[in-house]
Amino acid sequence: MACCLLNYSATNKVQQWTHAMTKFRHACRQPDLTPQELHQMIHADETLHRNVMDISQAITPAATTLTRAIIVLGPNTIKNMALNTLPVD
Repeated sequence: MACCLLNYSATNKVQQWTHAMTKFRHACRQPDLTPQELHQMIHADETLHRNVMDISQAITPAATTLTRAIIVLGPNTIKNMALNTLPVD
């Protein structure tokens, strides 16, 4: 029984992540997406937040906040990462 619950939990998390990433991908296609909106979307998703922070800190250890990470990478780079790395929906 625990195995089934574990599988359901993992499946549910994957579905939630896929929904969040799909929503993020669609938002990134908007040419008028502001850095503030980008910040809100990234901050709302733990996995995306961690990935953006990891990449920006690989470039410079000074990127210790999400705001600095967005500045280091640039909104267009983050949008392109999202559009190019997510599965096609």
